[in-house]
Amino acid sequence: MSPLEIVNEEIVALHVFFTEWFNGTVDRDLLEPRFLSRLHKDVQFIPPEGMVMTADIIREGFSRGYGTTQISGAISAMSIFAISEEISCSQHTRNGKPGPSCRMRQTMPAGPLF
Repeated sequence: MSPLEIVNEEIVALHVFFTEWFNGTVDRDLLEPRFLSRLHKDVQFIPPEGMVMTADIIREGFSRGYGTTQISGAISAMSIFAISEEISCSQHTRNGKPGPSCRMRQTMPAGPLF
């Protein structure tokens, strides 16, 4: 499996977990091992609305968000690309419709992503 395929598989698996989490259909004890433990302390997530979300904001939002939203459909396609050494973007397709593009900012070593 190529590095890009591995990353794509991991992102899709995380989105499956997000769906289960916000639908309240997964055990609450899985938040830390399946998601929060993967966050770098300095990560920043920038959704299409443009608000910068730090690791602390992400942790708090997920902790409060359990079972609060009904999400249906799985991600069926993913595009990942680097903008700079610090920013990467992803765009997905859910239920046959393109989803918003999101940016993730985390310090990475110089060089290609894959």
